[in-house]
Amino acid sequence: YRGLGGATLPKQFWGNQSHRSFLGGVELGLMSMTTERSVALEYSGSKVKRGIIFEISVGTIDAGASISFLSQYPAEEEFLITPLSCLEVEGRPRVEVTRVGEIVIVPLRLNVNLKAMTVDDLVGRRKTLHESMVQNLRETMLAEITSNNEKYQACLVRRKEMRAESMGFPDTPATFDDTQNTVSFDCTNLTMVGLPFISIANGRFYWEFEILQGTGCIFLGVAGSNFREFLHNPHCKIGTDGASWAVDDEGFVFHSNKRRRIDGINLHKHGVPFGISVDAIAGKMQISVNGIWRTVFRSGVAACESSGGSIFPVFSGRGNVKMFLNFGADPNGRRLRVTPPTAYFLPLSCAKQQWDLCCRPDLTNLCLDSFEYLRTFDAINNSHLGKSVECFNDDNIYRDFLNEILDIKACIIRKYDTAIMLLNEGAQEKHLWIFKASTARDFKLQWDISNVGYTWRTLLSGGLSYHRSIRLPWDIPSPLIAIMWVEAIGSRVQSAVVEPETEIQICSLLPCFRLKILRLNEPKFENIVIGFFMALSSAPDDDLVRSPHPRGDSVPWTETHLLEIDIRGHKFSIEACDRLCQLIAVHIRRCPLGLRVLNGLEFDESISCSSSSFQASVLLDGVKLEGSTPVS
Repeated sequence: YRGLGGATLPKQFWGNQSHRSFLGGVELGLMSMTTERSVALEYSGSKVKRGIIFEISVGTIDAGASISFLSQYPAEEEFLITPLSCLEVEGRPRVEVTRVGEIVIVPLRLNVNLKAMTVDDLVGRRKTLHESMVQNLRETMLAEITSNNEKYQACLVRRKEMRAESMGFPDTPATFDDTQNTVSFDCTNLTMVGLPFISIANGRFYWEFEILQGTGCIFLGVAGSNFREFLHNPHCKIGTDGASWAVDDEGFVFHSNKRRRIDGINLHKHGVPFGISVDAIAGKMQISVNGIWRTVFRSGVAACESSGGSIFPVFSGRGNVKMFLNFGADPNGRRLRVTPPTAYFLPLSCAKQQWDLCCRPDLTNLCLDSFEYLRTFDAINNSHLGKSVECFNDDNIYRDFLNEILDIKACIIRKYDTAIMLLNEGAQEKHLWIFKASTARDFKLQWDISNVGYTWRTLLSGGLSYHRSIRLPWDIPSPLIAIMWVEAIGSRVQSAVVEPETEIQICSLLPCFRLKILRLNEPKFENIVIGFFMALSSAPDDDLVRSPHPRGDSVPWTETHLLEIDIRGHKFSIEACDRLCQLIAVHIRRCPLGLRVLNGLEFDESISCSSSSFQASVLLDGVKLEGSTPVS
């Protein structure tokens, strides 16, 4: 029972125009009831006017909670009903005469709102929604990583089988028939395919092709790792720049956007095998027509500063042309029918062995462990969930949580895509170790090196050895800059241009790194400096040597360990200083020669070294070293 204490029921309680069949209402707050009719009569309001009592029928679920054991008046047998409970009139109201006067008895049926949130649920609602949102973000990120990995693995399988792949614009792809090892050019625009994973830096190789049908336009030849025209122009031809050489179906040869005619070359003979050979030592390219080798380029077809660190085969065509390609590793076991120019020429499939070394599963797993990426994401999420609900209800704090989780997701995706790019472009073990040592937060910046004068394939294949000076971008992630530093220091590069007015002489970096003298103390150069120390600290051992030069020589580092780090006058952000501190701490652990650090960083972690020969001299000029540190 519930007495209304003299209150009058509104007209809507007895029905309205929109809900004629429903009589009753919804109680917005907590509602008090009693199982004692006499108590309800006292609260009916009969002392003022005719009283009203709700006679409520309840089931086990709708009975509410007894609070008589808490009440100062336990004899009232009071029950509480949760907010937003529905009261529906059942039967006709009646008037009864009682000891306190006339009472209107309204029979009702109670339906408790079982979906109403508790106070704790309501306070923690934002945190609960945040957990669901982050879980969705995690699943989306995992799906994207898995999809990209599957695409890379499929590409890896094709490359291991020496199959050509589309290059350039995806809206005009070629059609591949892997069972017959053929490619069809069906578009009106030129479509380009090639084997960009092959690296011909020296040696002599040959391969063959055959026109099966069509009389459209055909271009065949080789391109260097710096060949980038296909990235910007869907109508490009091989030979439009200084990094590619080509011959077309009519006997014209192209290089550096120049062409000349060679008589006696007609490639529109169906069923006749044609051959292409490249002598990277002499820089010569030949084509076999009717079993006779014709020289199309007598020199210059080789890795150089303009072409990059290596060259590879390319083909382009249009107008319903279908070609059969054979590089010496045909999946159906068909052998090359073209006789090589001399016995010194090998099938192109022999050049693939060098690329196979860069596709070992142990190297791939350095960068493509999806669980490691998820652990980074989960660590950030768990740190948030460990906070109280009050933090989530504070708009400023929660905004920081959202920004951090969205930023780390973007960084993880960017890092994973970068890993696949490096593997596709031929990254070696030393590059992957740098990548492995990086964090997802190192990839906050989006990157593009289209304006530096070289490509990633050139960089990773040792092509910087042909440059005396290189452009070093400062607005890309620091791990990528670290890879550039490794290649620059380990090659014949003499200087790195950061900006037109900032040129760094490579010989001035080691063994003493002086930040202000190098003019790298501005905030915009912090990734350049972090990348440099990352390059020195990320190798798996101390035996850092220069990469073998494409021409055959191998030069050791002039000095792999720093003797002095002078970072006075830096203007870096707090986050950059923390990262730099971690990298210098790693270098201190590995330094066998002693190290002198000048000013500016605060080491928050313990620095220790298990080697008994560790003797570092650190000047405590503004540098704080905490923990057990064997230094003087």
